[in-house]
Amino acid sequence: MEFPEPPECPVCLQPYESTLTIPRVLACGHSACEACIGRLPNAFPNTIRCPACTQLLKLPKPLSSLPKNIDLLRFSSLLLNEDPPLQPKTANSLQEPKSDSSIFSTAVWPREFYLYWSSWILPENSVSTEPRNSGYNFTDDFCYLLHGCLTKCLRNHDVMSSGNPAEKEEVCLLKLGISIHKDENYCKFKCSYEVKVLRVLYEMAYRERNELDLILHANSRHHGVCKVYGFWYCEDANSVYLVCPKFETNVSMFTDLISDEKGCIKSWAMVGLDICEAVINLHLQGVSIGCFGASCFGMDEFGHTHVDICETLVAIRRFRKMITCYENLAVGLENENLTECLFVSPEAMFGFLKTEGVQIDYTVDVWSLASLLLWILIGEPFAQEMKVYLRYIIEFDEMRCDLFGWYTEWMERTVNLFERQLKPEFIPLSDIFCKCLDFNPENRSPVIELWKSLREVIVKPDVDVLTNLKQGQQTIY
Repeated sequence: MEFPEPPECPVCLQPYESTLTIPRVLACGHSACEACIGRLPNAFPNTIRCPACTQLLKLPKPLSSLPKNIDLLRFSSLLLNEDPPLQPKTANSLQEPKSDSSIFSTAVWPREFYLYWSSWILPENSVSTEPRNSGYNFTDDFCYLLHGCLTKCLRNHDVMSSGNPAEKEEVCLLKLGISIHKDENYCKFKCSYEVKVLRVLYEMAYRERNELDLILHANSRHHGVCKVYGFWYCEDANSVYLVCPKFETNVSMFTDLISDEKGCIKSWAMVGLDICEAVINLHLQGVSIGCFGASCFGMDEFGHTHVDICETLVAIRRFRKMITCYENLAVGLENENLTECLFVSPEAMFGFLKTEGVQIDYTVDVWSLASLLLWILIGEPFAQEMKVYLRYIIEFDEMRCDLFGWYTEWMERTVNLFERQLKPEFIPLSDIFCKCLDFNPENRSPVIELWKSLREVIVKPDVDVLTNLKQGQQTIY
C-alpha cells in the first residue's frame, strides 16, 4: 500500500513544516517556502516569478507579511507525524535546506540582461578545440589563445555577427572567465549551458562588459574589424570564450618582404592605408584600443587587413602581465620579442604603470599606429630604439631625468632612421610621423591625416579622383 507524501516546496523540494520550510501563499494562489521566496531571482525590482505558474508577482516586504498556508502545514504535520513503520522516511526526507543561495537558481540577472546577451551565445556543440597536453593548466591561459574550428554552419539565428560562418572554419578563442560558483558541487540544480555563459558575463566588471559590448557591435558594422561570432562555453576548461575567425598571417610578414623589395615605399604605403582604415573604422564606433602590435592586424584571403580582436586583447594581457610580474621591467623587455609586444605611447605606458592623472583617448592609437608602420619599414633598428624608449619610460622616475628632453632626442633619432629609407621626393612624409609621435597628445595628427599622407605616396594629388571630386563640388556650390 502506498502512503501519500507530504506536500513540499516546488523550489527546494523539502516537506513543509512550521520552522524551516514555512509555506507562504503568493498573490497567484500558489505556495512556496519563505526561504525560497526570498532567494528567487528578481525579474524586476520588488517582483518575482511564481515557481509554479511563472506569473510576475509583487514581492511584499517583509516576506513574513505573506499569509501562511495553514491547510498545507496541517496536512504536512499529519503525514510527518505518522508512525515510522507505516511510513518509512528516507535519510533526506527532513533534510534541512541549505542556507546558501547556491542551492537555488543562479540566474539573478535582470530580464533585460538576459535578452541582450543571450543572443550572442553560440550553440553548445558548435566549436571543436584542438587537443592539449594532459598536464595543461587551464587557469594560466588568459594570456594565450585557444584554437579550434566550427563543427556546424552558424545560421543568422545562431549568431549575431554578419555573414554565415561555414563549417570547419578555423577560429581562435579568447578566455573571458571561469564558470565556478561556491558550493557548486552541492547544488540541487545543474546549471544549463546558457546559464554558465551568462553567469560569467554577469559577474564581469561593468567597465569590462561595456568594452566587450562595444567590440561586439563594432565588428558587424564596418570593414576592417574582424568578425566576432559570439560566446562559447568549454566543458573541459569550465570556461567561457570569445570566438573569432582565425587569420593565417599578420602584418609582421611585411617587414622582411618590404625590406627586400625595390621601390618598397609604395608597397609599405599600401599596407599602411589598409591599417589606417581599420583603425578609423574602430574610432567611428567609439572604440580605442590604446596600443597596437604586429599581431593585432590579421590578413584575410584577399589581402585585406583587419583588426584581430582576439590577438589584440591577448597582447594587451601579456603586456600587462609582463609589467606586473617582472620585478625588473628592463630585464623583462629584453626577454620579450617585440613582434609579439606592443607599441605603447608614453601616456598609455603611464596608464599601465597606474600613474595618476593620465588621460587616454584616440591619440594613443595614433602614436601606436605610427610606430607600427615605422617598424614595418625600418625593421630591427627601430625595434632596438623602441626597447630603449620603453626602458627609459619605466625607469625615468627613479633617475629623475628630463623625460621630455630625452624623448625629443629619441624621436629625432627615430625620424632619421625613417628618412634614410625614403627617396628625396618622400622626405616630407617624415613631418606627419613627427606629429603622430609628438609627446603631447593634443599635438598629434588624427589617423585620417596619416591616411591622406600615405595615399599621396601612391596617388599624386593632381591625379587623385577624390581631390578632383572635392574641387568640383566646391566649384558647383
